[in-house]
Amino acid sequence: MQMELFGLLYPGAYKIGNKELRRWVFPAKVTTKLVGTLTSQDMRADAWLSWVPFDPTCRVLYSRQTAIYRALDWVCGIAIPGLLALHILSPRLTRKTMIQGCLSVIALGAIVGWIRHATTETTNLVYGGGPYQAYHDFDMLDACLRYEISNWTNDSPITEDKCLALLNKDFDFTNGVRNPFSRQPLRCEPTAGNITFRHSTNGETVFWYDVHAIPHEEGTFRSK
Repeated sequence: MQMELFGLLYPGAYKIGNKELRRWVFPAKVTTKLVGTLTSQDMRADAWLSWVPFDPTCRVLYSRQTAIYRALDWVCGIAIPGLLALHILSPRLTRKTMIQGCLSVIALGAIVGWIRHATTETTNLVYGGGPYQAYHDFDMLDACLRYEISNWTNDSPITEDKCLALLNKDFDFTNGVRNPFSRQPLRCEPTAGNITFRHSTNGETVFWYDVHAIPHEEGTFRSK
């Protein structure tokens, strides 16, 4: 498998895996998804769409630890130059004025740092080990899937619950089979790192979804 299936090559390098959606989106450079709940009263008037110049924006989120570091940067950015300026002016200042000045500079830096920390958007950050760890986890999942598929002797089609139970009992997954990207328990849904089933004349075909949510066929549980 190529490494771009397990990690983005550069920021924003997402692809659209749904074939039907790709026909509508490309070759446009910007895609907008409008979602809303309309009442009968809302439907009495038309919605007019007008074009405005494109202004790309990106919401920036920080981990809680990074938010603290960012606040400390502001504290140091204010306190250090202020204390340095007081040191330069120290021959002209009295001892009392120096102490008051130092306390004022430190207090100002602390207040600004607190404000920056309070206004920083944070989120829980889960590190899954990067693309190499994702590749390793997928390799284990792929091997276990193919092992179970090759040893499947039941004539009845396998279900999602049965498949997950088979994978979770496998010795390679001591903590349960997990999504290689989110490190959460594997689910049967068409999202990145998870699997789905598609019924065919031969049985149930398993598809795995890469980081772009593009499906890849893993194999088929045979059934009569």
